[in-house]
Amino acid sequence: MAGPPSGSGPSVLAAGSGRPLTERVDDWPAAAPTRPAELDIGLAARAVAVHCAVAWPDGLRCLNCGFAHPCPTRSWGLRVLEAAGWSQAKIAALDHRSGPWS
Repeated sequence: MAGPPSGSGPSVLAAGSGRPLTERVDDWPAAAPTRPAELDIGLAARAVAVHCAVAWPDGLRCLNCGFAHPCPTRSWGLRVLEAAGWSQAKIAALDHRSGPWS
């Protein structure tokens, strides 16, 4: 059986915020940052290595997903690695490509 028509039921609110879940979440308050788990650090390092920049006629694009560089996945990886205390040199060393398309 189908549910009630849209808009006729109670509003779904995000826990404790009083804001509807239909709003964008980019500007929602976040918890205080903590040190990432080792699993997150490993996944972030892989994401940064795989989602690297490639030059296209319209600008830099992600080699893996084709989004404008930096893509959301690379941005997440960089934030995790920086929160874990990685230096810029250590992050840059993750790019071990032998050519522009490898």
